[in-house]
Amino acid sequence: MREQFKSQFRFQKWNQFIDENYERYKRYFSDQYNEFQRKFQNPCEDVLSQAVDYCLINKTFSITQLYDTYNYFLQGNLLPQEPRTIEYKLLNNKEYSCVNVAKRQIAMYKELVPVNPTQEVEA
Repeated sequence: MREQFKSQFRFQKWNQFIDENYERYKRYFSDQYNEFQRKFQNPCEDVLSQAVDYCLINKTFSITQLYDTYNYFLQGNLLPQEPRTIEYKLLNNKEYSCVNVAKRQIAMYKELVPVNPTQEVEA
């Protein structure tokens, strides 16, 4: 049944999705297969491919999640673009590479801690 399921579409990510679905839902794989046959009568392969990509990225491997994603993309919604990242070169800035930090004497900390550990500190 697994190979029959894989052979329905030719794109590589489909095989990966079916393998992940099988690993996650071994006991219910036949239910997953039947649900796919019921929900996806004549799917648009381009939209399905986009939905499979999205499900693999987000680790949502059930047929219901694939179907919801497929319908979302079928309505004209597109995959969100990768967020733009700005590269900051703070660590390479020579002016701030070595920051001088004030160092306190240990005596200051000793004053805060009682010498006799059984002595109670007033609040």
